Amino acid sequence: MDAHKRFILDAISANRKIDTARFEQLTIGDWASICHIAKQHRLGPILHHHCSLRYLDRPIPDHVRAEWSGAFKKAALRSLAIRQTLVSINSILSEAGIPYAALKGAWLAQYAYEHPALRPMRDIDIVVAPGKVLTAFRLLERHGFARQSGTVMPSNDAIDTEKHLPPLWRAKTGVSVEVHSRLTHDAPREIPTGSLDDVASLLNRVELREGINFLSPTDTLLHLIVHSAYDHTFNNGPLILTDVAAILRLSKIDWPRFWKMVHLGNWVRGCQLVFSMVGRYHDTSGIEHYTSSSPQPSVQQIDCACLLTLQDTEQSSIIGFQSRIAGSRDWRTKFAIALRQAFPPLHTLAEFANTSSASHWTLIHYPRWLLAQATALLRAKGSSDVSMEVERAATVRGWVSGV
Repeated sequence: MDAHKRFILDAISANRKIDTARFEQLTIGDWASICHIAKQHRLGPILHHHCSLRYLDRPIPDHVRAEWSGAFKKAALRSLAIRQTLVSINSILSEAGIPYAALKGAWLAQYAYEHPALRPMRDIDIVVAPGKVLTAFRLLERHGFARQSGTVMPSNDAIDTEKHLPPLWRAKTGVSVEVHSRLTHDAPREIPTGSLDDVASLLNRVELREGINFLSPTDTLLHLIVHSAYDHTFNNGPLILTDVAAILRLSKIDWPRFWKMVHLGNWVRGCQLVFSMVGRYHDTSGIEHYTSSSPQPSVQQIDCACLLTLQDTEQSSIIGFQSRIAGSRDWRTKFAIALRQAFPPLHTLAEFANTSSASHWTLIHYPRWLLAQATALLRAKGSSDVSMEVERAATVRGWVSGV
């Protein structure tokens, strides 16, 4: 499995070349595994692009080329729907005078990649000015964006505990939008001025492109790193590598401001790790590092993080839970993690049971949910692949947190 992951990482790289012998060694089973991993992480379009330009003469099965070509075409059509939806959101919020900025993929796909299809998007994320989140949410509802069945309007308390509200779906385009109140999961109570959690400052320096507000490239770069390294421990896929490489290649980064925000958030280690990962597969000569004496990850830690980006998405929740347990040094922390896992928030049960989180009947499904979790844990215990991923995740968590 690791060999397949390394092949994919090399295949989407800008500075690595896969020789013909590696292609010839792949069996039908190998190609099936590679295609499965690629589909999980939305890599079909970029694999199609690289194979068409760099590996046209390599022995790639016709059905594999066809699958990746189809993924590229599908992503291209999806990008048109994303763009149309973004234009609608901009019109609605701008007319109401609500400051906002589109996040991550919305800008990357249109302006950082050679073609929007190379950066597939599931939905649109926007961040809204403080105090305007519920107003923006309700306004989008009134203009045809619908809540998914089973969700209820969150209270002001929910905005304090979650970084975004439930997704709203646009039937006309088939695209959903998440309205964010902040960019990080655990924002401090006292938000430092100029930090990534200072949404008002972020919105004061948005980049305007074709009438639409986007988070600036500098802020986008840090947001991508924090989201991947700290919020997800890299289980959200290897697009973090191509995203960062694309930003560094095409955008002018305000490095003094970038590192100031990094320092305020205590994210130096995560940034150094991501830049080292990207440097393995892409050109990172444009990076202005924090200090020459700042901690550097080892080759093993870089390798663990790179492979983690291609972990099985169906196992990521279990891997995350077990790695948090494994990386905890005292029993109190382990117990607290286990307790949070055993007693999820109501909306998690509602999603599992496909019911409304407002319904008291949702709690009836808790025993079934608990059984499903226990079964998944037992299966994972017997999997060498999961055990390896847990070990990697614990290693990376330890480095990023400085433990």
